Amino acid sequence: MSNEHAFREMFKYFGEAVTPEEYDLRSGPDGPKHDFMKLPTMIMDQVTKPLAKATNSYGTRFEYFCGIVLRPERSAVVGQKNGVFCIGIYQGLLLSILELSYWLFRSPRFLSDVGAASRMTQGPPTDHASIPGGIWQHRVANGLPHFSEDLFDVPCEIRNGSAIQLMIEMVSFVVMHELAHIVCGHVGYYENVLGASYIAEIDPRRDQGTSKEQIIQRAFEHDADLNAAKNTIETNVFKYLIFQGKNAALLRRLKLIAPYLVLHLFIPNWFIRAARFEPDTTHPEPYKRAYALRKLMRTHPGMPEFRSELVQESLARDLGGFASALADPSLLIANSEFAEQLWGAEVDEEYGLARDATSVAVPYGFSTGAVAHNRKKPSAPDT
Repeated sequence: MSNEHAFREMFKYFGEAVTPEEYDLRSGPDGPKHDFMKLPTMIMDQVTKPLAKATNSYGTRFEYFCGIVLRPERSAVVGQKNGVFCIGIYQGLLLSILELSYWLFRSPRFLSDVGAASRMTQGPPTDHASIPGGIWQHRVANGLPHFSEDLFDVPCEIRNGSAIQLMIEMVSFVVMHELAHIVCGHVGYYENVLGASYIAEIDPRRDQGTSKEQIIQRAFEHDADLNAAKNTIETNVFKYLIFQGKNAALLRRLKLIAPYLVLHLFIPNWFIRAARFEPDTTHPEPYKRAYALRKLMRTHPGMPEFRSELVQESLARDLGGFASALADPSLLIANSEFAEQLWGAEVDEEYGLARDATSVAVPYGFSTGAVAHNRKKPSAPDT
């Protein structure tokens, strides 16, 4: 069975799975930017080169396939099928990233010190249908093309280039997050210990497993977020023209904020479930994930630069500009004393209870320099 066939077999339960080339053929010349839809596969091809001949402690080779799942939700799934690690990025998440990136740089409030921000005319959302990341869904529902003609009209070279680069960094974070689930052994742990063959951002397996198993699953999400953020920041997979040999400080800012913008896109999923009284026991709520990521980046011994007050102040300002552009102060909760009071002890407890599990997961993973957080050295697996 080929890697592509394993990918299609796995994702037939989630929605139709296609390659970027198939997506191009179906969309036609008027579809969403084709090169953008190829980004997940292109990023995976670049960042997995060190894993080309890797084998984990159980003898599993690193074989993978990455493609697109034709569903409108903002989600992604990673799992294993017939010895192949499969990553499926939902079409809805990719389209939402594309829309949000350009929308933000058309707003004078977002990164207001970059380029000719004062010339930007995008105002804050006025209703639910005008919240960026979901506008395209309302347009499609009304028989319109995914995006308006003016979405990609950013009348400033550096802001236009920054929109493209932000889009790249957001997709990189998504791909790095799913890859972290493989590299850190989460996928193998899910399959061999929890009896599940996949990890999904939108997971129908609600309220399954013991309380400790649910905590472990949530801790794996924090683990993958931290790894993905670190690797997104430290890896330059693709640089748009304006960032080739220049604008390094701005590129760093885009890399720092990209993970939080991705987590923001998951908030509607969480609200829908909350309204239906369907809590997701496998993933922490997006606000909590954003808080935990900032806390871990500040305190993890492998990321000393993020303890810098200058770095923290810069990120706080940029997140403030994001909240201002959307006229949504709730987006600032991750950096508030309230968040520390609400989730601080809980996040610490989750990591404490999950430490043994993350150690057990290590042999299922692959050594690529992923961030480790006080894991015990694993014993040799049984043969």
